[in-house]
Amino acid sequence: MKLTEMSKTTLLANIYPILHPQLHSDAVSVRMQGMEDIEMGFRFNFSDTKIGVVTKQLLETYCITIEELIHAINTNHYEYQFQTLSEMLGLPAELENGMFPIYVLTNKQKFYGAGAFCVKSIVHDVVETLKCDIFIFPSSKHELLIVPAKQCGISTRELTQMVHQINQNTVEPEDRLSDNIYHLCYKTGILSTIYYTE
Repeated sequence: MKLTEMSKTTLLANIYPILHPQLHSDAVSVRMQGMEDIEMGFRFNFSDTKIGVVTKQLLETYCITIEELIHAINTNHYEYQFQTLSEMLGLPAELENGMFPIYVLTNKQKFYGAGAFCVKSIVHDVVETLKCDIFIFPSSKHELLIVPAKQCGISTRELTQMVHQINQNTVEPEDRLSDNIYHLCYKTGILSTIYYTE
């Protein structure tokens, strides 16, 4: 189906969030409170293999508001995956002995899956599964790593340095999100940024 053939209803039914360090100037984006160094953008699916980014021109053409986009991402069905790192990689759980548990949050396609964290019901499921404060590591645009704060055992400064090192040595520049990490309080639901310092 071509974009010009979509109705507003069909388009909104196919809107999903993405996280990006800086979208192009015509892309529609908002900042998530507590995660202000990353932009939340919106993508739509043409098919299983083709996506588009929602632009300001698209909003004008379809008379769509930001509020309608945010409502869409929180009501559309989103197939996400939340598993331990070993489960995601198909490795024996024994390999994690002696380490703090690391979970991966992404989508079924593992493509722009970090945006799953923008969906309120998914965040609720994650924190209710772990039942504690969590640290969110911006692994890449395609997935986030989630660590239960109570089981982490190292300082936040060490955590941000670890994320920085991984970004520099492992993550392709075009896939990087941030050197910062984020903390979500289980009791209050408040998200905050822990900034990387050298």
